[in-house]
Amino acid sequence: MNKTTINLLGDEIISCIKDLLETKHLYQSVYINGDIVQKLIDEAESSPAAELEKACLKAASVLPGKHSFSPKSVFEQFLTRYKKEISDTKDFILGTFWTFSTDACSQPSIEKSEIFNEVTHFMLPTISVPCTQCKAVKPAHNSGFREQKYDWPPISWKITRNNHEVPCQTFTFPYHCQACKKEPLVFLVHRVGSKLTLAGRNHFEDIHVPNFIPKDESKFYKDAMVAFNTGNILCGLFQLRTTIEQYMRRVTGIKNKISGEDLADDYSTLLDEEFPRKFPSLKTVYSELSKCIHAADNNAEQFQKSKGDMERHFELLKHFPITDGN
Repeated sequence: MNKTTINLLGDEIISCIKDLLETKHLYQSVYINGDIVQKLIDEAESSPAAELEKACLKAASVLPGKHSFSPKSVFEQFLTRYKKEISDTKDFILGTFWTFSTDACSQPSIEKSEIFNEVTHFMLPTISVPCTQCKAVKPAHNSGFREQKYDWPPISWKITRNNHEVPCQTFTFPYHCQACKKEPLVFLVHRVGSKLTLAGRNHFEDIHVPNFIPKDESKFYKDAMVAFNTGNILCGLFQLRTTIEQYMRRVTGIKNKISGEDLADDYSTLLDEEFPRKFPSLKTVYSELSKCIHAADNNAEQFQKSKGDMERHFELLKHFPITDGN
């Protein structure tokens, strides 16, 4: 086993888990970057281990007596072995089951058996995520919790892909908010080889709603973000359009059947004369969203564009309120 590779991949795995839990949403994934090990192989000839080997060969070559070896040949053999050691260590780590411990249980409860190996056993990192219980923005969450007696073993199995066995595991990662220390936040993380997916959590993530989004329509905005974050792009597009339509209906007072374009025209008459016209109108945003919805187009780029255009419109309303005062 190559110690440098073990440390490098260990740090990469922990970094990816931290990124997954802090920045990704349900059913989104991160990938362990095994290519970072390639740099070790590419730079093997100038590594500390290679420099040490060169020094030993040089010292041996100046010793008195006849030598039966070629320093160059011996060094080339060393490099071949060293590169293979790095590659084999990477393959072992990425192709083997992993286990994790929390801060609350620094020692694994799993006996040293086929599922446990010190090389592939890791300590879960501290993370900073919003707390849905105390509403703290991003308090530190330590792994584990006070009442935890043991680490939960993962569910592990293997599948075959391209004639190679690929490890599959589902982990349960408990975390405790250090601001309120209420009920633990528990993540479900699924692994297939070098891919890690956020498969579940016991407290649904809190969706931040900007203060300029109209309160009456904020529930539709939240639903749009939840749908988008979980990969339901078309539902997200529909909920964004619903946010706009329900807002325009409320402020215009129109309750009867009317096209979105006509509704947007009536709404535009309420805008302050000094309201900036260089930004896309809600009519334009509504039309762009409708085009995707009618075509059943899961257009993530359009979602982000329409969301940004809508938010800019609502933010400007704080400075140029509509004429009826809403």
